[in-house]
Amino acid sequence: MISRRQFVQGLVAGVGVLVLGSRRSGAAGRKTIRIGVLAPSHCAVPVVYAKESGIFSRAGLDVELFYAGSMKEIAKGMKTGDLQFGQLTTPTAMAIGAGAPQFPSFPLSITQVLGINGGTLGVASTAKIKNLTELRGKTVGVHSPFIVHYLIINLLLRKVGLKPGEDISIKTVSMQSTAKALKEGTIDAFIHPEPMPTFFESKGVSRSLLKTSLFWRDHPCCVLASRRELADSDGALLKSVTLSCMLSGLKLDSLAKRGDAIGEVHNSSPPYKKFPLDDLLMAFEPRRSDFFPFPFLSSFKFAGRQMKKLKLLPPETRVEGLVNKLVRSEYAMGLMHEAAKRLPGVRVPKKLTREESIRIIN
Repeated sequence: MISRRQFVQGLVAGVGVLVLGSRRSGAAGRKTIRIGVLAPSHCAVPVVYAKESGIFSRAGLDVELFYAGSMKEIAKGMKTGDLQFGQLTTPTAMAIGAGAPQFPSFPLSITQVLGINGGTLGVASTAKIKNLTELRGKTVGVHSPFIVHYLIINLLLRKVGLKPGEDISIKTVSMQSTAKALKEGTIDAFIHPEPMPTFFESKGVSRSLLKTSLFWRDHPCCVLASRRELADSDGALLKSVTLSCMLSGLKLDSLAKRGDAIGEVHNSSPPYKKFPLDDLLMAFEPRRSDFFPFPFLSSFKFAGRQMKKLKLLPPETRVEGLVNKLVRSEYAMGLMHEAAKRLPGVRVPKKLTREESIRIIN
């Protein structure tokens, strides 16, 4: 499996692993909380914005952001306790919880979604591909099978009558290598999370074919996770961090506030500065990338079933039991009501589940 390390190392040159703040306690003697993120991904924005806009500090939190190079690096940091919270893709979190061998295994809790949608199926700018069926005989690049967009592309291809491995090839290609692979013709298309598809398109390397939000509306991309023992033993900390990130995400999800928030992240966070602001604003525009934070149980069960079909989870995994153990939707519902009191107009879901469906747009 190719990690996102190349993504950060190649496209955010010079940033590497950065730490904002200090490891020592803050001036008031507060314990420093370390949160691992993958930037400049769209799902890292709520955490970065909570830090840079002062949402964390106003909640009495001394937060240090750890800019990691891969999901596995965040998972390792969470397992050792070096990181108290982390941004994980939905499939990565579920794989960790299920004990899949690709990641370090430890009990964890998911308290919110960081980003929804945020994926694009792109094709080489010179390709004549106009719809999904015209991908027959082609090669699609994906940087990791442990992203929601990989689940989506496999399901969509089968629904239009294309069998991956027979009618079409899905190839693991790092984000760093995608532009070169498109130019050289070793891949014909790709499916990646934002902002990379928008960046490729702005450089004339690719063009967007379809947004993943058109296939599975409001699908969860990444989540905020913590070790389960921390979630069980320090309720005050869990609430403060989750509610802060939730408030940040809801502000970002507001059409009136999103542009200014993205601008603040761009100005203050080194990984995001590597991209032109106009590209980030386009990549994170509504319906392409969104930030509604509630973790619907149905979304994770849907993702888990697809993961099991693709053999990304141990065969003995019971998806419903895994999701009920990992995802604290009832807890998140309470925090959503609290967030709504602070941010008038916030929509609070009435149920822990919703109807999940894949639409075919060809």
